[in-house]
Amino acid sequence: MSFIYPEFLFALAAISVPILIHLFNFRRFKRVYFTNVRFLKEVKQETRSRSRLKHLLVLLSRILVLTFLVLAFAQPFIPAEDQPTTGNKRSVSVYLDNSFSMNGVNAEDRTLLEVGRQYAYEIGNAYAATDEFQLLTNAFEGRHQRLVNQEDFIELSDEVTSGPEVRNLSEVLSRQQNLLNESGEGKQTLFLISDFQRSITDLDTWSNDTNYAVRLIPLTPTATGNVYIDSCWFENPIRQLNKADELKVRLVNTSDRTLENVPIKLLLNGTQKSLASVTLAPQSTIDTALVYTANQSGIQDVEVVITDYPVTFDDHFYLSYPIASKSAVLHISGDTAADRIGPVFRPNDYFQYQLVGESGLNYASLDQNDLILISGLRSISSGLSQELNKFIDNGGSVLAFPCDRIELDSWNRFLTSLRADTYRPMDTAKTRVATIDQQHPLYEGVFESLDDRNLDMPVVLKQYGLTSEIKTNRETLLGLQNGSAFLSRYSFGKGQLYLCTVAPDDAYGNFWRHAFFLPTLYQMAFFAQSTPTPYYTIGEEATLELNRFSGVGDQPFHLESAGAELDLIPAHRSINGKPTIFLGNSSTGPGINSAGNYRLTYDNRELAGVAFNYARKESELSTYTATELKTALADRGLDQYAVIESDYSTLSNTLNTISQGRSFWEWCLVAALFFLLVEVALLRLWKN
Repeated sequence: MSFIYPEFLFALAAISVPILIHLFNFRRFKRVYFTNVRFLKEVKQETRSRSRLKHLLVLLSRILVLTFLVLAFAQPFIPAEDQPTTGNKRSVSVYLDNSFSMNGVNAEDRTLLEVGRQYAYEIGNAYAATDEFQLLTNAFEGRHQRLVNQEDFIELSDEVTSGPEVRNLSEVLSRQQNLLNESGEGKQTLFLISDFQRSITDLDTWSNDTNYAVRLIPLTPTATGNVYIDSCWFENPIRQLNKADELKVRLVNTSDRTLENVPIKLLLNGTQKSLASVTLAPQSTIDTALVYTANQSGIQDVEVVITDYPVTFDDHFYLSYPIASKSAVLHISGDTAADRIGPVFRPNDYFQYQLVGESGLNYASLDQNDLILISGLRSISSGLSQELNKFIDNGGSVLAFPCDRIELDSWNRFLTSLRADTYRPMDTAKTRVATIDQQHPLYEGVFESLDDRNLDMPVVLKQYGLTSEIKTNRETLLGLQNGSAFLSRYSFGKGQLYLCTVAPDDAYGNFWRHAFFLPTLYQMAFFAQSTPTPYYTIGEEATLELNRFSGVGDQPFHLESAGAELDLIPAHRSINGKPTIFLGNSSTGPGINSAGNYRLTYDNRELAGVAFNYARKESELSTYTATELKTALADRGLDQYAVIESDYSTLSNTLNTISQGRSFWEWCLVAALFFLLVEVALLRLWKN
């Protein structure tokens, strides 16, 4: 225990005054005459004993009155845990949770963030003006990574607004401790002001550190139920013009009540295209489908909307993707005079078909195509093999047909470099296609129905069988009667290789004239178009690669919101000769903090659509109560952590106790008054 004014303790010498008074009784004795003194001795003894006890009690009361009165002026107190050992400057770190869940309201119909700002203000005022403070939010802004004075701390607290960032509390504690490691003395205090959602309160990772006293200030919302859009996705990976798309939407109801006829709207490029309603049972998840059709090519901005209150950040979901007006198909042929593939693509204006020989091939323009077909090549040169590898690795698609008298070693080196199966020597046994993978996206939805018993399948007169010398990821799209593959697909990098065992020639069978041939090549061309990520999550690291970018000069890239309210210059770097745009809230990212649809532009040209959504981590509004936090801390032995349950009316006193220590001068004054009353009672009520 310490004293604010220890010099007043010298006044305890005044205790000697009542002691001296009681030692020297200055009262005059009065003579009393008795007619009979037979019982005088007994009465005299009894009166003297009672009088001595009374005088001793009065003396004790007076001593205690003076003692507690002196102590009240000396102001005894138990120092705060974070009191510095030398000097009078302390460092205090305050974390104010500003995630979207703090937009919930409390019993007084005030947002939790508003209450949290007031609590931060009270913390600042509870400490001395000479102390230093850190204010930390989920954004981990640079201006919050330093200590400021009391006035600046209060100003920073008033400026805090809600944001999309979400942090685990262990990450917050680590950031607070890192800053205070080199500042302050003694035991330092960390404050956490939050709603303590279960999704971020990772208590199992917390540990005791005797250098820090951690104070938890929980803010409790009145409602913990929420309805939100968890995710959206397409079952079919290909988007085509004037063809119906089915968007799957997953809704989650975390409340304890049934919600009937919840409306869901889908907007395409700002125009409502679809509307549905669902009924959500308590604590349930449901998937529904929204069907719509895009009638124009280019970048498509999709927004899915529901209505919920008071947490609204997860009521919107954004997607962005392109629909190409053309598909570029390049046919590299060893026999350009006998073009059996051109008639498939040329009648359709959607396809830009080009036929070239190997000698006239421009390697630099390969990446401007969606699909590359190879036929009639007896060998694959090392240069062509290298360029095709790069093309597939960057997301392109290649369909390879063999031909007569191919050089197996050359072809198989090319196939091995793509981790695909290799060709065997020619097999002249007649067979036919027997199986088709109807579940594969390439054929899904192409045929209304297929009856294997009555289906006229392609005939194979001769073929180059496949052998597996290494482990591959082959998908058999069309299979032969003997169980071997006829048409296979292999994934490599971001693209794929389609490998056929026959040439498009009558000598190999009738596949190139069969009904399967046209839809197979069409679907390959559709699937060969780039399918960029439809959306990104704010705060997560992500990149966007521009595989077909042909910009020149040193113009910067721009990431613009609709209406150009926001225009950022994202970081980028050239990887394998292609620009890679860095997306995300980091030192390398553009700092997107608002969900929505954006445009990536270069020199006033739109290159891609980019959609950002808020993380759904805080959509589950389940929180820890103060009692649950206390129990959890006790169970884990975290004795350096304490929960402050004070409401706003009593918070100031609680914070003063934490910052200044526990003061006892009020109790000393009350005790002095009490013993003064005891003295008065003894003198007035105790009669001899």
